[in-house]
Amino acid sequence: MLLPLIDQIRLDVCSQLREEYGNGWWERWLPPQEDREKDKLKLNPLDADLGYLRWLHVAVPDLNRKRWNNGLRIAWSARNDLAHYEPLDINRFADSWQVLRDHV
Repeated sequence: MLLPLIDQIRLDVCSQLREEYGNGWWERWLPPQEDREKDKLKLNPLDADLGYLRWLHVAVPDLNRKRWNNGLRIAWSARNDLAHYEPLDINRFADSWQVLRDHV
C-alpha cells in the first residue's frame, strides 16, 4: 500500500526539480556517484533513485527547505525498511500513510 505512494513522492520530487532547473537538474549540485544512475538520469530526468534524492536533499541546503522535505524523509525511511524486510508497526504505518497521502 505504501510503495505506490512512495514512488509518487519520488516522481513528484523529480518533476519539480526538472520544472525548476531543467532536464539536467541532477548535474546542478552533486551528480550521482554511480555511472548507472547518471546514465538513467541522462535518458530520463524523472528516473532518480529515492536514495539519491534523499542524499541530495540532505546535502544541498536550498533543497532541504522545499515543500517535500517531510514526505521525502518518510518515503525514504519506509522504503528502506520495507526493502530490508523490516516490518512497520501499525503506528508507523499509519503515520507514514498520512504524511505520504498528504503529499501526493
